[in-house]
Amino acid sequence: MQAAVRWWHAELAAADRAWLRGLPFSATMRVGGETVRFVHASTVGVWTRVWEEHSAQEAAAFFGPSPHIEPGPAPAVACYGDLHGAYEERTRDGLLVNVGSVGNPLDDPRASYVVLEPGPDGVVARFERVEYDVEGELAVAERLAMPEREPWARELREGHYRGLGD
Repeated sequence: MQAAVRWWHAELAAADRAWLRGLPFSATMRVGGETVRFVHASTVGVWTRVWEEHSAQEAAAFFGPSPHIEPGPAPAVACYGDLHGAYEERTRDGLLVNVGSVGNPLDDPRASYVVLEPGPDGVVARFERVEYDVEGELAVAERLAMPEREPWARELREGHYRGLGD
């Protein structure tokens, strides 16, 4: 296990880890009469990433059945956030939204979140950006001696993932 992963694991109490393990794989809600599905990374698994440049089959999987998701109506909107970069795409199956990230946005240094609203042609995703105290967060990381602080500081300050193109 990498030093950073061990450090993050140790930062969480056993009860915190148990709470995280108990979270559902997906969540579903209704917005304006339409079904919206939320997953972390994909309907395949929490560690299976679907990049912004993906196949039609990968996009379609967000809207179809999955062994990890309770049976129910197909969603008109599918949201995920694993990539930490905000974008949306109209597919033949519905609206696919990557909500970005509040704590570690990798496309813009400002925190990102999405507001879903009913619109005349279905659900609309409205992306919001807000400033947050990056330097305050980095000061806490320094005080706690978090491993890999320097590359993480670059991520937070520049909104650029250290693992792509570096």
